Amino acid sequence: YYFNNYQSNDIINNLTKDIKNIWNMRNNAKRFLEEEIVNKNIKENNGTLMGDNVTFIGNYYIGEGTKIYPGAVIEGPVYIGKNVSIMPGAYVRPGTITGDKCVIGFNSEVKNSIIQDGAKIASLAFVGDSILGKSARIGSGVITANRRFDQQNIKLKQ
Repeated sequence: YYFNNYQSNDIINNLTKDIKNIWNMRNNAKRFLEEEIVNKNIKENNGTLMGDNVTFIGNYYIGEGTKIYPGAVIEGPVYIGKNVSIMPGAYVRPGTITGDKCVIGFNSEVKNSIIQDGAKIASLAFVGDSILGKSARIGSGVITANRRFDQQNIKLKQ
């Protein structure tokens, strides 16, 4: 139910198509970035640089209306949707896909994550190996992690 027709963004819709478990979305994202961004050697910025000192590394696609502020780093492969705000000092690391109308806050870092339409990450946050739902909010200083904080393995039961 959650993955059916709730996004207006075709890229995000394709990531959720025919999945049975949420972690399958990451596999679809990895395949999308490899096939559509890396293999086609895409380095396309349709957004606006709002100042100097923006760094682009690797392959990336950035949608129309996106604003990238000074000191931001975009390290691909990444796909960034339309009308996204990437605030000063933000670091968008490989494996990241954002939908439309998202915000990546001041000095925040996003790695290997799917950020669905309208989601906002406040200042000084780390979002790693995560999936944020449509219009989700991550507060300032929040850390998401793919490991237990005691460094032990995570076990999933089906």
